[in-house]
Amino acid sequence: MEEHVKVRGRSRRNGETISNLIHFRGGIFCEVLDKMISEMSNRFPEASTELLSCIACLDPRNSFCHFDIDKLLRMAELYPEDFSCTDRVLLKQQLQTYIHTVRDHDQFSTVDDLGCLAKQMVQTGMNKVFSLVYHLIELALVLPVATASVERVF
Repeated sequence: MEEHVKVRGRSRRNGETISNLIHFRGGIFCEVLDKMISEMSNRFPEASTELLSCIACLDPRNSFCHFDIDKLLRMAELYPEDFSCTDRVLLKQQLQTYIHTVRDHDQFSTVDDLGCLAKQMVQTGMNKVFSLVYHLIELALVLPVATASVERVF
């Protein structure tokens, strides 16, 4: 990787050289990343990407380090049939209480995925106390299955 090669695309008379590592980083790696990003952007519309970032806020790993109330409220707005205006006001209050409760609760410290989080909420009875939060989790768990089923049809 430390070998030097002549710079491409410029006059070779100057004798400019760069290391293979720099050539790889600048010339190849960045181009591949750009192509991957553009393919992902074409594959997933902005609405889907927004929804996935909202779902990521429910991730229980690292003591809910990605938890973001505003994004979760945005997720509820994306489902107006499931969450009325009143529900969204109540959801904000539930989310504020919920995050403090689960971070302080020892049984939630070992939970590492959304499915286990839903099971733990049912076992502790928190699915009834935080019913709107639990409904968000249910939607997050059902969405990938529903999306995959629809895509298989096409």
